[in-house]
Amino acid sequence: MKVCGSDDVGMVFFHPEYDRTSMAGLLPVMAPASGHLPSEPFMKSYLIREWTSIHGEQRADERDATIGRQVHAANFARKSPVPMINILRGKHVRAAEEKSLKQRIYTRNAIRLEEAGVETLSAILRGIRENPSGRE
Repeated sequence: MKVCGSDDVGMVFFHPEYDRTSMAGLLPVMAPASGHLPSEPFMKSYLIREWTSIHGEQRADERDATIGRQVHAANFARKSPVPMINILRGKHVRAAEEKSLKQRIYTRNAIRLEEAGVETLSAILRGIRENPSGRE
C-alpha cells in the first residue's frame, strides 16, 4: 500500500475478540491474509512441521491434541484490550514477508501462548479491559 508517496506500509489488525475461525469465508483459506493470522490449515501445517522436527512421527495423538490447543491459543497473538491497527514501515513489511521467518514467528508464538494457557491469557486481557490504568 502506498501512503502519500512513501514506501509501502503494512497493517496488522488487533481486536479484543479476535478469532480467525469467526472470519471463515472472509479470509483466504489457503494463503495468509495481510494483517491477519494464517488460517487454521496453515497454522496446523506449521506446527506439525515443528512437532515432527522435535519428536518425529511418533505420538500422533499427543501431537494432534497439543497442536489443537496451540492453534486456539494463537488467536491471542492478535487480541488486544481495544481494537487497533499497527501500521508498519515498508522495510519492516518486507522483512516480515520472508516466508520462513513468518512461519517461525507464528509457530513460536503459538507454542508460547499455549504454554501460557488460554485461561490465563483470557484473565489478563479481561483484567486490562476492566481496569485499563492498572490502578486499584
